[in-house]
Amino acid sequence: MIKDHSKKQNPLLHILAIGLEVWLRSQCQSLGELNIKLKGKTIKILKGIIDEVKVSANKINFKGLRIEGAEFTTSIIKLNFSINPNNQIVSFQEKFVLGGRLTVSSTGLSKTVSSKEWNWIKNLMSETLVEGRAITNIQIQNNKLKLDSLDKNNESFTDEFYIRATNGSIEFNDSIQSQSVILPMDPSIVIKTINICEDIIYLRISSTVTPLDLATN
Repeated sequence: MIKDHSKKQNPLLHILAIGLEVWLRSQCQSLGELNIKLKGKTIKILKGIIDEVKVSANKINFKGLRIEGAEFTTSIIKLNFSINPNNQIVSFQEKFVLGGRLTVSSTGLSKTVSSKEWNWIKNLMSETLVEGRAITNIQIQNNKLKLDSLDKNNESFTDEFYIRATNGSIEFNDSIQSQSVILPMDPSIVIKTINICEDIIYLRISSTVTPLDLATN
């Protein structure tokens, strides 16, 4: 549901906000509360130009990525829009840039790397961080990544790793850096900073977004 719109809000902005909500929800497998705030002048809006969009959302499942919360602000967005209920309300004229913060919980991280879309991360961790042992549990504890694993003899191991932003990606490494891995990243996404508080990871990111209808052209 769209919130944070005043009674005097420009009706065109309201139409576009509804269209953006439809588009955002269509990109996610599930999405909880959604708050959209648009900024723009009428003369620009009539041309489909929005100066800025601010979005906050929670309980997000985006292509298997489990995200507790997201807050981001976009660059100028250029849209095509229609109020015809039989057509998609908005489509994008070009790529746009966003920046903001993602919040990922220990439980969300575990669910993400256990999903079919992201299970390759667990396999990569197994190969590079725990000598090929089968990872049985992943969690964030005491500001670190904790991996429980079993070897071929069913002997259990527990290893802890620091998490940091490196070269626009996410790096896991142990205290003496004898074991480390940098996750391969989509080049359109840059991880700027990572902060951990207890069992929550906060990531500052920037991204160039290419909507699907543009990517297929």
